Amino acid sequence: MTPLFLTILFSLTAPAVPPAPAVPPAAPVGLKELWQITKNKSPDAERARLQLERARALVQGANLLWLPRISYSVQGAPSPTYRCTVPDAWMPATLPAGMSEQEFRETFCVGTDQDDSITLNLDGYALRFEVRAVMPLFTFGKIDYLKAQARAAREAAGASAGLTRQRLWLTVRRAYYARRAYLESRALAARAQKLLDDAGEKAVEYEEASRITPTDLLRFRLGENEFAQRRLELDRVGELTAATLRFLAGRPIEVRAGDPWELDDARPEPLTRLVRLAAGRRPELKLLEAARAAAVAQAGLARARMYPDLGLFVRYRLALSNSDDPKSAFVNDPLHANSLSFGVGLEGTLDFGSQLTAIRLARVEQGDVEARLAAARDALELELSAARQDVILALDRLALVEKGKKLARAWLLALSDQEAAGVLKPRDLVDALQTMFKLEFSYWELRAQLENARAQLALALGEAVPE
Repeated sequence: MTPLFLTILFSLTAPAVPPAPAVPPAAPVGLKELWQITKNKSPDAERARLQLERARALVQGANLLWLPRISYSVQGAPSPTYRCTVPDAWMPATLPAGMSEQEFRETFCVGTDQDDSITLNLDGYALRFEVRAVMPLFTFGKIDYLKAQARAAREAAGASAGLTRQRLWLTVRRAYYARRAYLESRALAARAQKLLDDAGEKAVEYEEASRITPTDLLRFRLGENEFAQRRLELDRVGELTAATLRFLAGRPIEVRAGDPWELDDARPEPLTRLVRLAAGRRPELKLLEAARAAAVAQAGLARARMYPDLGLFVRYRLALSNSDDPKSAFVNDPLHANSLSFGVGLEGTLDFGSQLTAIRLARVEQGDVEARLAAARDALELELSAARQDVILALDRLALVEKGKKLARAWLLALSDQEAAGVLKPRDLVDALQTMFKLEFSYWELRAQLENARAQLALALGEAVPE
């Protein structure tokens, strides 16, 4: 066997170890480390966490709805001064015994039909304070429906957070394995370029010895051109995968190429079992179930608002002023009051137009959520079937590529025997090398596609995400 074929076979069968970058942007990380970095940096994960905290706060607030509702009012203003004018013509020449002129005017002012003239005493004050507290005793289910809505919001926020984490995990897995496939392909491209250079020198020797026709030489050059195009596509993939990692991590980062990447060739379970597993774990279904619970509670609350609330009420009112008590039949001393009242009463609102409309809309919303939930359950089997078939297709294609790689190696071994016998055709060598390179590149692409398909199937099944 000639040194050229030994070099080709050894290079193509050797383990792929990509060269380390000259200036690594950061310490290489594995899949779990990349996941930790991404989930701690992701705005979507932070937003989902805040939404969950908000829903928990709603539940805690709903547990306090039985506490008294307190309203109060404090008002202050300059003190008004009331004057009642008695015409001078009414004044007697001699006042009654023991009565001053002011007393006479106030006494007869009350009994007259004269309007009061009111001015403001800027040196005085008028203050009114009122507080009202109502403790609900029976609300026809309003509080229970509000609590149910809060619990449904918490369940929806939890399902939404789980869905966000699963989708983020899917993105991380795709980015990681796409980068791993690129690094393996880059190392393969470097070795393939060296083999093509060696084959190019061999072709020159054949040309000088008139052992290669111009047609075969052009065919070899076309093979080199095709490989150069593949290198350009590979460079583009490298830039895209690096940009994806920078986006996820928030800084330049590289994956650790030395980590084990074992091929999981296990085939997915039957579709019926996958559907049963997904029905109880999918966050999308849990989200719709929470929406249905919220719609049911909203419909009940809309009906309950047609009824009043029975509660214990307490009301206190205090009014103060530094002005004297006015002697006016029209004012009746509103600036001096101190009252307290308590008891049991009913409180409600009757607005049939808006209340009946709210009931109808709540029923429509409930029916809409039921329809969406039924549609999601019907589409679940189709989604799982597509994801499962993607995994099966990737496994089958990998098996064919691995078989093709064995055949390509056997082809190269047969060509080595032909070269030893002096009957080798250069175009056969070009075809064999091109076939081998295509299969090697396809192998790593399919490895990444298989990982993506498994990640998509895990998302469709609602599998738990690593912490």
